[in-house]
Amino acid sequence: MIERGGVTTLPEVTNWKSTNRGPTARRRAFYDALPGALVIPGVSVELDAQRQDEHARAADYIGCYPGAYVAGLPSAMSPFVRFEVGRARVVPFAVMPLTSFVHEHLARLGMSDDYVDNRPRAVRCVHPVVTLLEKLDALSRRYNRDVIEADAFVRHYEDAARIIEALDRLPPIETTALALAEDMLAEKGIAALPSADDPSLVLDEPFKRAAVERAYARIAPMFWGPRNPFDEACATIRGWVDALRQ
Repeated sequence: MIERGGVTTLPEVTNWKSTNRGPTARRRAFYDALPGALVIPGVSVELDAQRQDEHARAADYIGCYPGAYVAGLPSAMSPFVRFEVGRARVVPFAVMPLTSFVHEHLARLGMSDDYVDNRPRAVRCVHPVVTLLEKLDALSRRYNRDVIEADAFVRHYEDAARIIEALDRLPPIETTALALAEDMLAEKGIAALPSADDPSLVLDEPFKRAAVERAYARIAPMFWGPRNPFDEACATIRGWVDALRQ
């Protein structure tokens, strides 16, 4: 890490995939130096050593933010922002407008001109179809283990169903969802694309179903509006996956 005029120059990383000793060491050096390059006013950023990939192909950082009511946050929320760093698919993408409840509130009060608005008007986000395929893969992998931790993956059911319901309102992708899935399989971005009769979507094992349904109820404080009933979310996913393969 080199300091030049107060700006941190990060170690160069040319290979994000190799598990050989040299590339792994360079990625670790990059991750160790990164907190010094992240400047977020009022927020301290640190490496989450517990979630770093064995070969340093990815790493997580935690940015703890200040606030008068942090201690009173519901148990389903965390008083920090998690940053995921590493090699990730960024195409296809969707250009999404950027706003916040603060900007919208100032606009309603007619006070927008009293402040400098330095936010970008839009950002490139990985297309939700990519996220959908990743969530379906995670559901299948985690549910089909002998011992499941439902709290770790239950959110994917509702997220996936909501993405499917919004597909006709999202920017189109230049390929088909099936072709994208096959490309992600080839690149090992996902392990498999579940079928409509995958155990994670049918949930015919009483013990596992009960565990998932309990976890589904526990995350209710994370939602401000009406939720997708669990069985309806599963039916939505099964219908989309079935149509995808035809």
